[in-house]
Amino acid sequence: MPLRLLIVDDEAAIRFAVTEYFSAYGETIDSAADLASARQLLSLNRYDAVIADLRLGCNEELAGLDIIDLASRLPRRPCIVLLSAQHSPELVHEALRRGAHLALHKPLPLYELKGRIKHFLAWRAAGGSDAGFRPDDFRPTPPDSAPQ
Repeated sequence: MPLRLLIVDDEAAIRFAVTEYFSAYGETIDSAADLASARQLLSLNRYDAVIADLRLGCNEELAGLDIIDLASRLPRRPCIVLLSAQHSPELVHEALRRGAHLALHKPLPLYELKGRIKHFLAWRAAGGSDAGFRPDDFRPTPPDSAPQ
């Protein structure tokens, strides 16, 4: 069954690359460039995963944390990924405290992002709960073969 993902990043090239990559594997991707658009999409759709950048332009310095807050309160909580070039132990701790499942550093190979999301969703489908979640359990997987 195809996944439905939301990518939130102010860089059009990032949104395009993630959309093209996941679409090649049959996944459905929505994208947003700012917090307002992400908020609207989250209110209208059900996502398997939400991938958010930390900074969404000059006016939304820590909007990725707000997206984590929004996504973590959804009735059917998606896999929440903070994907950012600005990493510090404090930021990672705050993202996980707010409900992110993964806090990953850009640049990141897209096969690794896909593998971590799929691994998390398989773990959850097998009965894993957020209470027993440990981000370090979700390490990179080797590249997939090319899509058919």
